[in-house]
Amino acid sequence: MKGFFIEKCMEFCICIIVIAVISYVPFLFLEGNTLSFTTFLQKLFIPGDAVNPMTMRQISFWDVIWEPYMYSGTILLVSTFLTVVMATCLSFGYVLSSLKIKKAIERCLVLIESIPDLLLIFMLQIFFVWVFKQTGLNLVNIYAFGSKQAYFLPIVTMSIVPALHFFRIMVLFLLDEQNKPYVEFARAKGLSRKYILFVHLFRNVIYHLFNHLQSTFLFMISSLLLVEAAFNINGYMSFILKPFVLNPVTVARWIFLLFIPFYVVFTIAHFQVKRTTGGLANEK
Repeated sequence: MKGFFIEKCMEFCICIIVIAVISYVPFLFLEGNTLSFTTFLQKLFIPGDAVNPMTMRQISFWDVIWEPYMYSGTILLVSTFLTVVMATCLSFGYVLSSLKIKKAIERCLVLIESIPDLLLIFMLQIFFVWVFKQTGLNLVNIYAFGSKQAYFLPIVTMSIVPALHFFRIMVLFLLDEQNKPYVEFARAKGLSRKYILFVHLFRNVIYHLFNHLQSTFLFMISSLLLVEAAFNINGYMSFILKPFVLNPVTVARWIFLLFIPFYVVFTIAHFQVKRTTGGLANEK
């Protein structure tokens, strides 16, 4: 356990250094940049430092970023949770279903995956507009406008494609695990397919799934800007496109706000997964 956290702390420190460097270096090539690297590091960790918007008013960076950060962070976290739940339910249903149902599921997956993200978003928006015109019920907000915030559709659209990819990965691991000798032994003892799947198979593949979940999460972050633009969300990703944000200090802080919380969350989750699957014991 001690070696695990030492490794993660070293990895965290290296990432912080790399983020600081890549946030500063591109601005060296801009005309009029007089900010030295030492001054950059000093300003980076001063909480009261401010940014100057186009209105020339001094506004604290944290006051400007906090609301978009919480908005986009909520969408991202709920989408990740929904992705895992959808993929897990689909994979369990797929493994336990008959061959005919498996083929039907595969056809549906191919159809959904062939739809571009923007077209999928547009179709969902049109569908709820049609529902509103037919019934008069405004079930969800299809756009964020003023004080109205859109949550349901952005979360759903961000979850569908990653859930399908994660489902395919989960099925591959589960089917591969089914060929192990201990599964045959468990069946010989009279254990049901559901019990073997839920208790043994899933526990043995969860470590590998967690590694793929991290890459799936990065994919979801990359699609967050598209979702914010499609739903008119003044969110965290679109914040970086504002003109007054483009300076080394705000860019570095912007990346830190994305990297640090989720790195901590994934480190804790990684520790729990390794402890559950016996990985920490094997490392000793």
